Amino acid sequence: MKLSAITLFAVVWGTCLAAAAPLPCNQQLMESFELDGQRATVRDENLICPDVTDNCCTYATQVNIFKKWIVAGERERIKDIYQEFADIFDKIFEDFTQVEHLAKEVEEETEGIVGSNCNKIASAIAKYKVSNLRNNIRDVIGRAQKFLLTSREGFYCSLCDATNHRFFNLTRQEYHLSFGFCSKMVENTLNYYLFKYKFFVKVSRLYSEFLMKCDLHGKYHRNNFLKNDVKFFKRDQIVGEIESCKRGFNKPGSMLACQDFCSRFNPVKFDEYLEGELDKLFMLHGFFEKRMHWLKERKTRQVAAENEGKTKLNRRVLQENGAKAKATEANEITNFNKEFRTSLVRPIPYSFKDDLSLSHSLHYEESIIKPSQEVVFNLLEFEGEVKQLGIDFFHEGSSSFIDRNTAERVFELLNPDLKEGKDLEGYLHK
Repeated sequence: MKLSAITLFAVVWGTCLAAAAPLPCNQQLMESFELDGQRATVRDENLICPDVTDNCCTYATQVNIFKKWIVAGERERIKDIYQEFADIFDKIFEDFTQVEHLAKEVEEETEGIVGSNCNKIASAIAKYKVSNLRNNIRDVIGRAQKFLLTSREGFYCSLCDATNHRFFNLTRQEYHLSFGFCSKMVENTLNYYLFKYKFFVKVSRLYSEFLMKCDLHGKYHRNNFLKNDVKFFKRDQIVGEIESCKRGFNKPGSMLACQDFCSRFNPVKFDEYLEGELDKLFMLHGFFEKRMHWLKERKTRQVAAENEGKTKLNRRVLQENGAKAKATEANEITNFNKEFRTSLVRPIPYSFKDDLSLSHSLHYEESIIKPSQEVVFNLLEFEGEVKQLGIDFFHEGSSSFIDRNTAERVFELLNPDLKEGKDLEGYLHK
């Protein structure tokens, strides 16, 4: 009996020691992103990620996270990209409003013309009046972008949590996203991507075709074609994923229906669909602005010329200015005057090449979170996998406090005996 009691005590004591033993941390994973990696959890309290219970981030590591995310501008750069999406959609909806005014003019101009193509297009635009959705779409976009930014911030807290490290599989090059994360992603972003890849594709084509094919007198120019630079096409892959999720998100097996869509989220890089076609949106806006200006200017000059009774070409003025103008400009003037029997001196410039802007291109194969020089875990090459147990980046980001006030508190704990002149600012910029 005595031996059994001793054995029992040893088992219980061993169990208690095992329970108290610190969990292992994936040191290489942390060091892949310029953080001081630990082999086991630490006793330091985690102030920037208060929901982390099995903490792998020392006070020094927590300050370093603030340094990378805030001081080095990672958060600001990511936020700026999402703000650009919000801003350009807002500008395009303003363009929609102006196009609708022009469509109303053309609809009235062609009201009595049987079978007028421009009347049909203008009537469709006036009927649907997409600009009325502007505020609703603004809210949908804002909600999605906030979710994505918050989830990217949550990546750092996921690195601090030892329980999350097991969800990064180095052998299979995948990371596991939790059902909870996928559920929140669908709730916050699905409407945005349904709008972007289904509704917007059709609407943008309708409005841009109207501007390209019709002048403001309702004449249909069948040989005017939009270039692909401002055409938005149906993307079968992402549309299939969001349609599958839309059909099954509120049914049994919803995670199976939405897992392809959710697995697109990679914590360290932008996705070609989740953050895609920013440059093309700017091109479309440029096209709308220039084309509308050109059409209005053309109509204004034509009406002015007709009102003044200018039916002959003013050869003398044309000759005086012809020496300064290119041959192509002269041809444009002549063709325009012949068509409308006016006497323009200068052409109405519209050049499609002026619309193109690639300054907003995103590099989808580059890390948006600065990696270390010796990367062991290259998450750019990892694939997401939705599992019941996995990482909830959104929860991690929602509960984080990666800000200056928290960093100052952490720095005080890191340096309890602060000497005069030694402060956080100096530490951050050394």
